[in-house]
Amino acid sequence: MKGGPPKGEFLWLHFNLANTASEKWLREHAGIPDEFYETLHEGSHSTRIEIADNSLIAVVNDVLHDFSLDPAEISTL
Repeated sequence: MKGGPPKGEFLWLHFNLANTASEKWLREHAGIPDEFYETLHEGSHSTRIEIADNSLIAVVNDVLHDFSLDPAEISTL
């Protein structure tokens, strides 16, 4: 998979970054731009989509419709 999916193909992978092996695997095999890793560690949780080289980096927050929720229950994807 190094270098990304074949030209014209879309690939969706879902990793749990609480598992420390996930980031290591991504760095070794996924061919993801450095901006992705910077986004992982910057701490900004605003929902957004950014262009990095020929890739999109998306930060998506949970949407909960229970208005009595505890804000600590919302997480970032």
